[in-house]
Amino acid sequence: MVDLYCESFHQVAGRITLDIDDTFDAVHGGQQLRLFNAHYDEYGFQPIVVFDGAGRFITAVLRPAKRPSGKEIVPILRRLLRAIRTNWPRTKIMLRADSYYCCPEVLDFCRANGLDYIIGVAPTTTLRRHIGDLEASAKARYEAAPKDGKARRYKEFYDGAASWSRVERVIARVEAGAEGPDTRFVVTNLVKRSMTSPSRRSGGRLF
Repeated sequence: MVDLYCESFHQVAGRITLDIDDTFDAVHGGQQLRLFNAHYDEYGFQPIVVFDGAGRFITAVLRPAKRPSGKEIVPILRRLLRAIRTNWPRTKIMLRADSYYCCPEVLDFCRANGLDYIIGVAPTTTLRRHIGDLEASAKARYEAAPKDGKARRYKEFYDGAASWSRVERVIARVEAGAEGPDTRFVVTNLVKRSMTSPSRRSGGRLF
């Protein structure tokens, strides 16, 4: 399927984004690999699917209906990367995924293989310490002018989970509106040219 995807282009892509995710697919029989998923209260599969940034299908992997671990995700990424670079050895590749895929194995694989990445990261007490003041100011800004719509601000800083091999650049999006605050985090190795990485878990800046 990766070969068909690459062959569909009239010329080699200079850069592609890989959107990777998994989805539940219910089954109605005794199919091999089926597994009961308590969240969906059904037996099924949970295939990993990959599209590019423009929504074009690249590939899928059939698997049991459970959350994939980092040790399972990395071999799939390795096969996928090998197949793409066999066709396009110089194409720049960025991986984009939700927080299920923000595990040390995936982060280390991306760095070791020259992949850019933007991956969601679940909020933690440690991460939220960086944005308490920003949430308060966004809330105050919205309350001062609710007719202007939601107030949205951003902050970047360096931090990391204890299981990660190094600290990472984290970007927080803080939003305040009628429904209350909504804060999301992503981890990325995309870096502004004017910015250098700090050597410890501290510091932050607004942009």
